[in-house]
Amino acid sequence: MYFGIGCGLLVLIGIVMLVLGLGWGARKVGGLLSDIQANPDKFAAKVRVKSDPNHELGVPSWFPVMDGLVFGGTELHTSNGARESIHLTATSTAATDEIVAFYSDELDKLGFTIARHSQTAGALVNEQIDAVDRAGGRRATINVTRPQPDAPAGIVVAIERGAGP
Repeated sequence: MYFGIGCGLLVLIGIVMLVLGLGWGARKVGGLLSDIQANPDKFAAKVRVKSDPNHELGVPSWFPVMDGLVFGGTELHTSNGARESIHLTATSTAATDEIVAFYSDELDKLGFTIARHSQTAGALVNEQIDAVDRAGGRRATINVTRPQPDAPAGIVVAIERGAGP
């Protein structure tokens, strides 16, 4: 009798696991199909990048990301021999000075040499941070543009590895 109950419980547990696994798989496939339909080019680029172990998708793990930064759909990865470039776009509602201070401070902590450039034309403000890590062969350029004081800032990030001095 106990043997029958034990076997019944094992069958029941197996059925529950199968149902849960099928539900999880259906959600994964559904999400994958919606990603493909929403932006087939972006999906194809992700597949190419993920299939090459020499490339990272999105922001490199060492690069600081400010809270509240929203990365846009534009990602461009290029590689030419030992040199690799990543270009990203983002937006932020944080003050321009906060964004510039964050990236200047965080990249400085990582050993980068920082140079800043500012431009204004009427209400348009553009701040550029050039950060170079000669020892690590890395370079980051962050452009922060705010067309109006109350508008979100547009941010363009260019990261290069193996770029040299």
